[in-house]
Amino acid sequence: MEPFHNPLCVQITKGTNTKVEVIGWKDFETALAKRGLAVYESGGWMKIMRAPAKA
Repeated sequence: MEPFHNPLCVQITKGTNTKVEVIGWKDFETALAKRGLAVYESGGWMKIMRAPAKA
C-alpha cells in the first residue's frame, strides 16, 4: 500500500523518519506559499495559517 500523498499537505514531524527530507526555513516558507499558507507567531507559538489574499 502506497503512503497517502497530497501535494497540498505540509507534514511536521519529530524527524525520526529516515524518509523525511530536511529543508531550510526559506524552502519551508516557499513550500507553504505554494499551498496558499504562511507562518505566523502568536504568543510564542508558530502557527501555519492561510496566507492573506493578494489584492
